Amino acid sequence: SSHFGCVCRLSRLCPTPPASRAVMASRNRSATTRHMREKDEPHGFAEPAEVIRQMRKDIQNLKAAFRAEQEQRALEVTELKEEICDLKEQVDKLSKDHHATKFRLQQEIDLLACQRNNGVEDLRSALKKSVEQLNQIIQDEIRDRQNEASLIKSRAANEKSERETDVEKLQKELEDHKDAFNVFRDINITFKGHINHDIEMIVGLLKEVGKTKQCLHDDHLECAKYWKGEGSLSTTKGAGAHDHQHS
Repeated sequence: SSHFGCVCRLSRLCPTPPASRAVMASRNRSATTRHMREKDEPHGFAEPAEVIRQMRKDIQNLKAAFRAEQEQRALEVTELKEEICDLKEQVDKLSKDHHATKFRLQQEIDLLACQRNNGVEDLRSALKKSVEQLNQIIQDEIRDRQNEASLIKSRAANEKSERETDVEKLQKELEDHKDAFNVFRDINITFKGHINHDIEMIVGLLKEVGKTKQCLHDDHLECAKYWKGEGSLSTTKGAGAHDHQHS
């Protein structure tokens, strides 16, 4: 019973492989059988003999399980070695491929670097040429601007002299117009004096004519009645006499 308990405790603490589990199950069955026999037929030498037989059987089972486990492990080791060999071959192949790819990439990088250096040199020379052309254009522009500035200054000086001449002419013409205006004003003043004199003389004459007109009033004229339609003139003698009498 103590041996059965130890086996049960060991089976709980340490998990065993399938072969060991079969051995343990066999031990459990043998222990159970032995325990039942002890209850049925107690004997002093029967239990040790049974234990020895069971232990021999267990040892044989363990050896068989151990050999099977060794064979299984050897097979696994062989498979692992084969896998390792395959992996080594793959690694060697990949390494060769990587080296070939590296060499090809290095060649491409060198070619690209060479092309880039050539492109940089071409770009540098083109840029230098462009800068020189730009400097030449700027110098030409500066020279043209300076020439244009001097030309503008000369034109401005000429225009200034022309404007001054025009101003002098205008001032002279203005003075001439002022003199002509003063002369015309003096003439107008003289004409105005003459006109005033003539008007005064005409007014005086009209006043005298008015006085004379008063002397020529209708009441003092014999023919005024004919003008007014109060009398008529006749060509016959009688009519003339009648009219004379009537008047």
